Formats: sequence, C-alpha cells, structure tokens
Amino acid sequence: MSCLAPSFTKLVTQVDPFEKLQQIISRALKAFFGYKLYKSLTEKDRKREEKLKAKQAKKKK
Repeated sequence: MSCLAPSFTKLVTQVDPFEKLQQIISRALKAFFGYKLYKSLTEKDRKREEKLKAKQAKKKK
C-alpha cells in the first residue's frame, strides 16, 4: 500500500457515515431474520417430535 498516492489512501480509509449506517441496518436485519428462521425451524422440529411421540404412545395402548 506504500506505492499508492497519499490522496488515494486517504480516500480509501474514509467511510461515509450513511454507508456505515446502511451496513449496521443490513447486519441487524440479517441477524433478526436469521434468528426468526432458526426459531421457526426448531419449533417445527419440536412439534414434529411431539407428534411422533404422541403417535407412538397411542400405538402402544
């Protein structure tokens, strides 16, 4: 990076505050929807297991 002009390195290191805000919002949305997806899938799996256990218990009687 030492071969680059000083004005270019200054330009590269500056981050637009609006761009930073967009990155934060984007990451927050990804985390939120990822969490919702995880909860949905685990809930669906739990319900399936409960249904299977109920079916097996009914079969034993």
